Amino acid sequence: MPDHTKVIAKTSLLRRLSELVIYFVAGTVIGHYLENVWRFFHYGFTDPLQYLFTQLLDPPLAEPYGIGVIIIVTLIAPAINKFRPNLFKTYIICVLTTAIIEYICALVIVAAYGNNPFWSYSNEPFNIQGYICLENSLLFGVVATLFIYYGYPVMQKLFNGLTTKRLIVTASIAAIFYIIMLILFPR
Repeated sequence: MPDHTKVIAKTSLLRRLSELVIYFVAGTVIGHYLENVWRFFHYGFTDPLQYLFTQLLDPPLAEPYGIGVIIIVTLIAPAINKFRPNLFKTYIICVLTTAIIEYICALVIVAAYGNNPFWSYSNEPFNIQGYICLENSLLFGVVATLFIYYGYPVMQKLFNGLTTKRLIVTASIAAIFYIIMLILFPR
């Protein structure tokens, strides 16, 4: 008979991994669409049909957002909950964290592809190597702060309401969706 402590630890690990899969996939999809809403309001567009077919119907995956959500969920939110900084300090932490994540993601993409074909802030003021810029870092900080205070607690309550089996099934469906998107829309 397996040790009861090991069973609890294994179940806890499976739950946490399932949560992280869901957070990653949700972050890639939601991040993609939030980015497109931001582009619309920031840049506008002249041809709605072209925008629909070139942006909104692109594969709804933006991995840096998924990575950002994972880091916020595993490192930043627990630290915020433990130390309880005020809203402004939380926002600054989120701005710095998301800027670092975006910068590192750009470096990895450049190492893999030779350049970054996915984004460039070269024409934006206060940019660093075109990989990050102040305006977007401030905006990502707002989104991350809102997520920490509102999205994360709601998701945790939702996850806590699911049995381990349902959580694993949900994570499996999310992972299958992600893999299908990668197969259908190779980069």
